[in-house]
Amino acid sequence: MDAVHRLTTDPGRLTRSWYDELTGAGLPPTHYVEILGVVTTMAAIDGFHLALGMELEPLPEIIEGEPARIRPEGAEVTFAWVPTTGRHSVVNVMSLVPAEVEAFLDLHGAHYLSIAEMGDMTVEKGLTRPQMELVAGRVSSVNECFY
Repeated sequence: MDAVHRLTTDPGRLTRSWYDELTGAGLPPTHYVEILGVVTTMAAIDGFHLALGMELEPLPEIIEGEPARIRPEGAEVTFAWVPTTGRHSVVNVMSLVPAEVEAFLDLHGAHYLSIAEMGDMTVEKGLTRPQMELVAGRVSSVNECFY
C-alpha cells in the first residue's frame, strides 16, 4: 500500500533507498513493476478524465486466473532500479514485465502517439504535431516529469 500511495501522491521524492527498503522487505522487483504499471495507467486515465471535467471510470472487474509470469531473460539492473532489458528508455523501465510495456504502449498510442507515429512530424490527431508537442511539454512540466 505504501508503494501505491507514494507512486501516486509523491513520485518526485521516490529514492533508490526507498525502493531498496521495499524489495528488502520482500517485494519482488516484478511485483514493483506491476504496481508501477497499474498506478501510472490509472493516473493517466484519471488525469485525462479530470482534465476534461469527465466522471472517473469505474475500476474494471477482476479477471480470475493466474498472471502470465512471462519474464525476459538477461534482465539486469543497469539504468533503472529494477532489472531491465533493451535500450535505456522510459518505456524499458518496465521491461521486466513485458505485459506492462504492452499496456503502456497501448495507452501511449491512445493518449499521444504510437511508437510508429513518433517519427512522423506530419501526423495529426485533432491537433497538429507542433500543437501535440506543446501540450505534451506542458503536461510534463506541470507533472514535474523531466526525462
